[in-house]
Amino acid sequence: MKVAKGNSRRLPEALTEPLLAFVDDQEEVEDLLELSTTAIAQLRLMPQTLKVLEGVARKKAPLAERRRQNAQARRLAGLAHQEAERQFPLLYSQALIALWSALEVLVRDLVIAKIQVSPEVLRAEPFAKLKVRLGEYLSLDEDERGQLIVELLEQDLQARLKPGIGRFEPLLQAIGIGGGTAESIRRQLFELSQVRNVLVHRRGVADRKFVSQCGTLAVPVGKRVTVSPELYARCHAAAMAYVMTLILRLTKQAGGRENRALAAHVRSAEQWLHTPIQRGT
Repeated sequence: MKVAKGNSRRLPEALTEPLLAFVDDQEEVEDLLELSTTAIAQLRLMPQTLKVLEGVARKKAPLAERRRQNAQARRLAGLAHQEAERQFPLLYSQALIALWSALEVLVRDLVIAKIQVSPEVLRAEPFAKLKVRLGEYLSLDEDERGQLIVELLEQDLQARLKPGIGRFEPLLQAIGIGGGTAESIRRQLFELSQVRNVLVHRRGVADRKFVSQCGTLAVPVGKRVTVSPELYARCHAAAMAYVMTLILRLTKQAGGRENRALAAHVRSAEQWLHTPIQRGT
C-alpha cells in the first residue's frame, strides 16, 4: 500500500517533507526486500549453474580452484535454501525495526515542522510550560531548537513510556492533530512496537509480558519471535494507514477537503487487519 505523493500538495511544504520522506524510505525498504529475497532464492541454483559453466568453458580453472568454488557454491546454496524455507525472518525483522523507527522520526519531524510553520503553538499548552535553558536555546539553529523542544515535550508528557501509538498521540495532540485511530490499526501498531522492542532489547526472545500482550502471535515464553512476511505486511499496512490518517488530520486542520482515496485506503487496511494472522506463516 503506497501513498500517492500528490495527496499532500495543499499542505505547507514543511509539513509534506516529513511525510514524503517516510514514503520514500519505505519504498526503498520494499525494493531492498524484494531484491534480497529474489537474489537469495536464486543462490540455490548456484551449484547447477557452475556445472553448466564448467561444461561449456573452453579453458577450465585448476582442479583445486574448481573444488573451492563448488564447495562455496554448495555452502551458499544450502544457506539460501534454509533462509528461503524459513521465509527470510532476519530480513523481515530488520525491516520491521526500521519501520517503527521511521514512524518515530516522522512524528517528531511533523511536530518540529508545525512549530516552524505555526510558531504561535508555542504560546499554548503544553509547550508554554516547558522549561528551556535560554543560553542553550539561543545557541542552536532552527532545526536544533525544534529537536530540543520535542525532546522536552516528550519528557514532560512521558510519551516514551506509553505503548504503541500512545507515545505519538500526545505529541500530535500538542500541535492540534490528535485524533482517533481505527482499533485494528491501533492494535497492529501496538503489536509492531512490542515485536520491535523484543527484537531490539531481548534478542527476539519472548518474555511473559510480551506473551500476555501479543497472545495472537502464539509465541511461547522463552521462544524466539519470528517475523514472517505476513506479520511484516500487516505491520507495514498499519503504518501506512496511520500515516494516511495523519495526512487526513492535517488536511482537515488546514481547512481542506477530505481525500476520498486516502480515506478508502485507511478503511481497506482497517478491514484487512480485522482478520486474524494465519498460523505458521
